[in-house]
Amino acid sequence: MRIFGTSCHSFEYTPISAGPGAVPLDRSAVGVTRSFFDCLLLQIAVEPGDHPLTTDTVRALRHLFAEGDSADIVVTGSPLRLSPGTRLAPDVDPPDPLVHVADTLDALADFTEQLETCGDRVHLLPFGWNIVLRADISAHSTTLSIRATDRSPNPDRRDGPSRLRRHCPHALISPHPHGVRTFRHY
Repeated sequence: MRIFGTSCHSFEYTPISAGPGAVPLDRSAVGVTRSFFDCLLLQIAVEPGDHPLTTDTVRALRHLFAEGDSADIVVTGSPLRLSPGTRLAPDVDPPDPLVHVADTLDALADFTEQLETCGDRVHLLPFGWNIVLRADISAHSTTLSIRATDRSPNPDRRDGPSRLRRHCPHALISPHPHGVRTFRHY
């Protein structure tokens, strides 16, 4: 599971049309813009076989939420498909796409429920819908990237500096005139 969090001055979305595997949405909500101000936008990519979030991960996200003086947490999620034979999944059998979508919906519901149980105001974007998003990202926002897994550590890993490229938050969020980005989420 990969979680990316960004603080936004404002965030709005409009559901346009249902895609394959979309959750049911009331007809009156289609084409209507929902707006949030001073919110934390969490983008969650669920990998096949992911387990529910650990308490430590939820605690870290709640700390980020409290630090940023955000009023709401807006959650969007999607299944992350790993192709067998690639660098990321060399020996993985391809999962059944419908099972993976169902697992993703379960993981998002569990994640949202855990945050709501703690008293946070959480809004889950409608899964599987073609929507138009608009975000005004905070100038002092830090993009948080969390990799939450239940996999055991690699015993062959050597201690010392990572040989991988360092994380650059600017690669995830590029500057745009007037601090506003408009993009589509499928």
